[in-house]
Amino acid sequence: QIAVLKKENESMRQEIQEFEKHNKAMSRVILELEKHNKAMSFRLQELDKDNKVMSKKCQDLEKQNEDLRAKLNCCFSEEQYARMEKLMALGTIERYIPAIK
Repeated sequence: QIAVLKKENESMRQEIQEFEKHNKAMSRVILELEKHNKAMSFRLQELDKDNKVMSKKCQDLEKQNEDLRAKLNCCFSEEQYARMEKLMALGTIERYIPAIK
């Protein structure tokens, strides 16, 4: 009976060693995932900053566009402006700019 218990004890010891190896391996994986998570978090912050900058630039361009439209409204009749809007929608305004000037 003692021999059987010793054999079971040794078997359990080996099982524990296998679990410990697995545990160490999983700990390394977790550490790598945490590093990756930190890197991704930093990258996300950078992208968020870029997004804010681009959003501000977009707002500035929209404001410039509004200002230019206001200037055009002062210089052209509604009919001319409507024609230009139509040409802009068609993407052909560039050909007519010299004629408009």
